[in-house]
Amino acid sequence: MNRSMKILGVGLLLAAVPLTAQKIASRTVTGSSLAVSVKHAGVMQQFAVAALPAGGGQASDDATGVSTNQLSSASAAAVTAGEADSDGLGSQQSVATASTVNLMNGMITADRVVGIASVTASGRQAAGDFDGSVITNLTVNGTLVSAGDYTPAPNTRMNIPGGYVVLNEQTSNGGHGNRGMSMAVNMIHVYLATGDEIVVGSASSSIQ
Repeated sequence: MNRSMKILGVGLLLAAVPLTAQKIASRTVTGSSLAVSVKHAGVMQQFAVAALPAGGGQASDDATGVSTNQLSSASAAAVTAGEADSDGLGSQQSVATASTVNLMNGMITADRVVGIASVTASGRQAAGDFDGSVITNLTVNGTLVSAGDYTPAPNTRMNIPGGYVVLNEQTSNGGHGNRGMSMAVNMIHVYLATGDEIVVGSASSSIQ
């Protein structure tokens, strides 16, 4: 190979580097968890609420002896944690729990409700899941739906007097390339004809 051909080869190699070694975009994480919320007559009450600090980290909250006209729970807790870096790596998880749950004077009961939303990113890939989300000893309309830990099929709808309930209500977006991933779950979401709503075990997680 003569000198001119060598120089040309080096030039082609240098020109190709930016195309194959593009910088991976920085990631950011957000997340929140809410153990229990009741919307009645346009007024919202929330118990055990946590929101991820800007830039990542951890936040938590808890409550005991939760009681409203439409809901009671012996204890409730919320925690969210996550971090991301400029190399495109990161993870975030939100968890909401409530125990001894009783909705609308026994219309819906559960010994324990756990909602979990998790996301991760590695380079240009992002993924998420709801692993660990369960309802323990669930009854609806006075009928035992499942004994022990139970994970309903996503977006399971059941009619109740005056409305309906959605179990394991899920939404998700993204997961392709640099678009990131967002996940949200409400393990119990009651919709009433009056416009009232009750949510138990709500968690959301996002990495972008």
